[in-house]
This record gives sequence, C-alpha cells and structure tokens, in this order.
Amino acid sequence: MADKQGKAQSAPLTPGYLLGRPPTPWPVNHNAWFSAGMNQDKTIPDAGPEDVTHVVMNYVPRYVDLHDWLVVREFVQQAVLDSQPISGDEARRRITIVGMMVAWAHRLAGYDLDRTAIFTLDVIGEWIDQECGHYSLKVRKMYRARLKSISKTINPEFPDVPNETAYQSAWNPDPYSAEELAEVVGWANGQSTAMRRHKALVLLALTVGAGLYTQEVAALKVSDIEVDDDGVLLHVRGEHPREVPVLAEWEGVLRELVANVRPVDPEAFAFAPGRTNKKPNVVTRFVQSSNKGGKVEPMTRRMRATWVVEHIKAGVPPQVIAEAAGMVTLRSFDKWLYHYREFETEEYRCLLRDEMREQKRLSVANKRARKAQRESLRVVDEER
Repeated sequence: MADKQGKAQSAPLTPGYLLGRPPTPWPVNHNAWFSAGMNQDKTIPDAGPEDVTHVVMNYVPRYVDLHDWLVVREFVQQAVLDSQPISGDEARRRITIVGMMVAWAHRLAGYDLDRTAIFTLDVIGEWIDQECGHYSLKVRKMYRARLKSISKTINPEFPDVPNETAYQSAWNPDPYSAEELAEVVGWANGQSTAMRRHKALVLLALTVGAGLYTQEVAALKVSDIEVDDDGVLLHVRGEHPREVPVLAEWEGVLRELVANVRPVDPEAFAFAPGRTNKKPNVVTRFVQSSNKGGKVEPMTRRMRATWVVEHIKAGVPPQVIAEAAGMVTLRSFDKWLYHYREFETEEYRCLLRDEMREQKRLSVANKRARKAQRESLRVVDEER
C-alpha cells in the first residue's frame, strides 16, 4: 500500500508479544483510518463523546493480540455496555481494562467466557498480580477499583465488598489467622465423601502449603510433584515457571497422592485426578459447591495469602518469597510488607550481629553434606 507520495506504508502492528505471540498486522482500511484520524485508543472519532455504544462497538485495542480479541470481542463489548458507563470516555476506559483482563483470563488462565467465572475477586486479583506488576501502585489500584465496580453491576454472584477508588488501599485478601485456618482445615476434613475430602486437602496443600494461583492448581500434574529425602518440590509450569518447596506440614498429603496415583497415571492432574478439563473453574466450582457450613469461607486467594504471610513472618527474604510465588516484580510484594513481625530484643540483636546468619549457613552446609553422602551411597549401590 502506498501513500500520496507513493511511499509504501505497512499496517500497524498489534503488540502480540505482550501475550507471547509475534506481532500481527491489523486488517485496516487506511483511507478511512488516516482521513478520519485516530485518537490515542484508536477508536474512530466520528461520533459525539457521549455515544457509548459507538465507542464500544468501534473500539480497537492496543494491548490485546488480534487473534485473542476476535475470540473475546463480543463478550467484552456486551459486558461493558451492560455495566452502563456514563460517557464515551468512561466506556473507552472500561473496555480497555476489561479487554486486557478477559483476553488473559480466557487464553492464558483458561477461564470460560462466563461472567460469573471471570468477573470475580479471584480473577481480578490474579490478573493484577500476574500481569500488572510493571504498573505503578496507583494504576493497579485504579484498575482494581474499576473492575470491581463493573463486576458488581454485571455479575449477580459478585460479593458485597466496599467500594474503593484509585486513591484508596487496593483490595487484598487477608491471610487466615490460626483459628480461621483451623476452620478451613475442618471444612476440608468435613467434606461429604472421601473423594471430596481428598480434593479439598490437595487444594490446601497446593495453596496454603505452596502458594499456587488457582489456574496453577488446576494445571499441576502428578508428574510435576517431586518427592525426595529433602521434602516435596513442585515444578510449576505455565506463565510463571518455577520450583516451589512445599511446607513440611502439608507434604504428607502430596506424598500420599504421588504414591497412589503416579503408578496408575503419572500425567493425571494433582487436583481431582481423572479429569480432562484443566480450566481453573474446576477449582472454583468445587469450592462453591462444597458444604461450607462454617464461619470462615474457603477462598483460594486467602489460602495463597496465608502462605505468603507465614513466610514473611518466618523471616524468609522477600525476593525468595516473590520468586516462589511467581510474582512479576518485587513491587507486587509491597502489599504484604505490613505483615512483617516484630522481633524479640534478643533475636533482633542476634540477627543483626550475624549469629543467626551463621547458623543458617551451617545448616545449609550440613544439608549439602548429607545430600552428597546419600548420592555417594546411591552410586555405590548401583555399582554393586
């Protein structure tokens, strides 16, 4: 294609690399595009600022891959229209944010295009945590506030939580207290059948015990669980691949799972083996359908928050927790910092005097020595 001077023009590219694909040319009508002119969000500006429907139906995203947009476009457009934006400018803001979240939730996280599945506190929180870490805290709060407002309008199952603005504290799930966690464990053990009890305990082992996101719980396979003399290690795949050691108190549940399921089907899913659907709604539907009955509601984000905060209280370095949690940047970790515990005077002095660090170094050195000894004994046994 050439301009009036005869110079070749290329179609603008969608930033598909943001979602793991090479850039894709948009099929645009250049004559209409350049003659009308485009605003910053590439919405054709030949209608008044209050024409909400025109803005929504002619919106072309900047931060969503073309292939993904074609799949979610109608779902996003109808959701934004049903949220009743008060002006064209507000409609543009809403469809920009909703489009990014829904494209991520459907293609990467695996949620169905269902308002009750996508417009939830869990999905909003996970998208903010995983995809928006490079934005400032103010922007993340604004995104969260706007998505909550939209969700309250279009999802009849959305919980009644306080409204917030971009300048208020972002909604973060509180970790379970010791008493509340005991209630949640009681919920798991009180399930109506042995199979449901097993699902609930595995869910707790992967969230309270390892801090996985909901979609990671749904996607983890038995073959991703490594059991050895040093404990249980999860090989998490997907968008944030990493290795996560499981808390010792939750290892037994996963050791039993591996022992019983791996000989039969090592590629079975860890949560609810035997299923073929790896979408995260298998987890949310299980929790929603469970016989709760207790005072404390089981929520996967609160389970994960408990894992994060307990490590903070134990003095694990923030960068180590952030890496194991699959956080994009340490900025995502900021919201947890107020949970840092106060140290006793004696412990405080020992820590800064380097005594406790020396103890940790000795402990690590002894552990490596024991592992090397076990490895040498294994080699000797094989040679025999």
